[in-house]
Amino acid sequence: MSDILAARNSDLSLIYNYLSEIIFLIDVKDNECFRFISVNRAFLDNSGLSDQAVLGRLVEEVIPEPYLQATLSQYRQAVKTGKTVIREEIAESPSGMRISLITITPY
Repeated sequence: MSDILAARNSDLSLIYNYLSEIIFLIDVKDNECFRFISVNRAFLDNSGLSDQAVLGRLVEEVIPEPYLQATLSQYRQAVKTGKTVIREEIAESPSGMRISLITITPY
């Protein structure tokens, strides 16, 4: 059984890291403290940041203005309601201008 679980975890890791969509996990403390605990390769490639510059850091240390306040507001809304929040964002990144559909899903 552990071989099956190891293979499944390996498969999930490959999917997570090789999707073109940006995926990340944030730990939430007291509904106000949002800290990055995992990011995929697409996040790093699009942001131009290293995993050392992101992992374990607060959202405020990673996401710049003018995007930060809207991002925090929507994270708070998702945590408060327990429901998915979806928004569109147009942003400049090291890889160029991008239009993103952002889905924030609490679990």
